[in-house]
Amino acid sequence: MDPSNSGMYRVQGRRNTEISLSFSLPPDLLSASGQTLPVDFVAGDAGFSQEADQSASVGFDPNVPFVVRLNPDGRAWVWLGGTARPGAAQAADFYESGVVLTASYTGN
Repeated sequence: MDPSNSGMYRVQGRRNTEISLSFSLPPDLLSASGQTLPVDFVAGDAGFSQEADQSASVGFDPNVPFVVRLNPDGRAWVWLGGTARPGAAQAADFYESGVVLTASYTGN
């Protein structure tokens, strides 16, 4: 995961509570003109930390739910990167897509 190019999420909830993190990830980035750009998310493309310090994060696979615990202040930080896979004839354009991070209490 590239620290300068990954997205960061701050999660806030009940102190010291266990949560499950899961992403809804797009298979492609889209341009305004309808062009697609495939994007991959693999093991290690996401990271979790109880501190706002990416270098202290634990990597995980964003395709699989990941169970963690919020810190004593009820906070956690999550980072997400990925890899764009342009084809040889990929049109130059601005590509984007949404990503949803869901944080759910596990009851533990």
